[in-house]
Amino acid sequence: MNKQVQYDVDVLISGAGPTGLTLACELIRFGVSCKVIDKAESTSTQTKALGVMARTLEHLERMGVAEEFIRRGHPTGTFNAYSGEVLLARLDFNNKLKSPFPFVLMIPQNITEDILYSQCKSFGGDVEWNTKLLSFTHDNTGVEAILLNSDGNENTIKAKYLVGCDGAHSLVRHSLKLNFEGITIHQHFALADLIVDSNLPHNEIFAFVKNGKFVAYFPMKDGQHRIMITTEDTVNPNSPVTLEEIQSVIDEVGSKETIVHSPSWTSRFQVNQRKVKKGNMGRVFLAGDAAHIHSPVGAQGMNTGMQDSFNLGWKLAYVLKYQCSPDLLDSYTEEREPVWSSLIKGTELATRMILKESHLFQFIRNIMAPKVTSINKVKLRLVNTLSQVGIHYRSSSIVGERKGLKSNTPIKFKRKKSINAGDRAPNVLINDFKLFELNSGIELIILLFSNQIYEYNEFHRKLMKQKIPYQIYQVSSDLKHLFGIDDQGIVVVRPDGYISFICKGSSPEFLLQHLEKFN
Repeated sequence: MNKQVQYDVDVLISGAGPTGLTLACELIRFGVSCKVIDKAESTSTQTKALGVMARTLEHLERMGVAEEFIRRGHPTGTFNAYSGEVLLARLDFNNKLKSPFPFVLMIPQNITEDILYSQCKSFGGDVEWNTKLLSFTHDNTGVEAILLNSDGNENTIKAKYLVGCDGAHSLVRHSLKLNFEGITIHQHFALADLIVDSNLPHNEIFAFVKNGKFVAYFPMKDGQHRIMITTEDTVNPNSPVTLEEIQSVIDEVGSKETIVHSPSWTSRFQVNQRKVKKGNMGRVFLAGDAAHIHSPVGAQGMNTGMQDSFNLGWKLAYVLKYQCSPDLLDSYTEEREPVWSSLIKGTELATRMILKESHLFQFIRNIMAPKVTSINKVKLRLVNTLSQVGIHYRSSSIVGERKGLKSNTPIKFKRKKSINAGDRAPNVLINDFKLFELNSGIELIILLFSNQIYEYNEFHRKLMKQKIPYQIYQVSSDLKHLFGIDDQGIVVVRPDGYISFICKGSSPEFLLQHLEKFN
């Protein structure tokens, strides 16, 4: 390829699962052209991944589909974990989670994909089904990919970027020769969607562990439950999951007087914990299962993949539409890889704790877990972790804090602040609107803590030279103390809803210096 090449599309997305469809919707919202391909005939018809977390719903609200997700899903506000009759933990999302969506939304993956695909088409996009990525080459000017179309013909497409959202067996990852490092946990599990006759409330999640065995109940909108169980190593992994097998584990480990029947879908799996160290090579990126796979304990996988897309989407758009430096894209791996690592460590620990057969361990767990999880700070930490609102990018090179008087001086606050640069922005009231309402997911949101109208006008004058889209709001309230600002200051919120910049001082020059990280 040469630098004068004519591109067919800005971004080629390989894979039209939740991760790929989310990325397509985000790019199209920004006006970035993209081609989405998938070797399948259509969106998934299987329920697969089930839980959508609060942080994902906050992102989906900016896309305009959160309400549809909730309409077609089943909100569950409480998680309960038992060991026999001992309540190990009870997490109340309704009362602990500071989010417009204080629950885990149970919605099958096929419905998730259907909503995202419909939204993609409503934005003017589509998916080329029955189309397979055969191979590609890439250099510092872009990507040239060879596709096998549904009619059996091959064609070549030139794109500025390629994103592999093509799953755990990713051709894109294999082509880049990136190691998929990790382990396999030698325990087999089974899933089933079926009817559960029991006294368990239908708006709560329940998990039971005992003697290295496990069963969990996830209620669904149609009256069914998703059941997850551990299975015996002697069971053939290719054999069908039977009702007798499920009932046996429930009788031994789960809730009493519970009968299961009428299964509509079953599956077996073994837990793999793997990830790449780097989320891209040049202009080729990986997202979702192509970059990381892990235990389904905690229902984190699909959410993490979709949030990969929300992180990468605005950065690609800012480079392609608003002439930001391609160096901005380096922050994708910088920000997301620690999330992948933390997730793999957390889900592996939780999985191994579930599978512990030691009677001594169970004895200690049954005594200590109820005490520890009854501590308010522990409950809050667990709720924030599971809902993913606790994810932050404080160590990212594109977020920053400063005192205001001396450049490159780390900020030192007199007051203890609760929000740091890199944190998820809180949904606080900004003048007459909630912050989440103001954030369309396109512009930077600039909060100017100053009562002086001339400063507001000065900011506008200086920012007019910037190509980056922004909205600026003059704010005079006690909100500034959340960010450790005593008097005047600046707070910038990124399109993905994370704090980009906190400054103690209201000079436009401080903000412009921060925006140089983008330009």
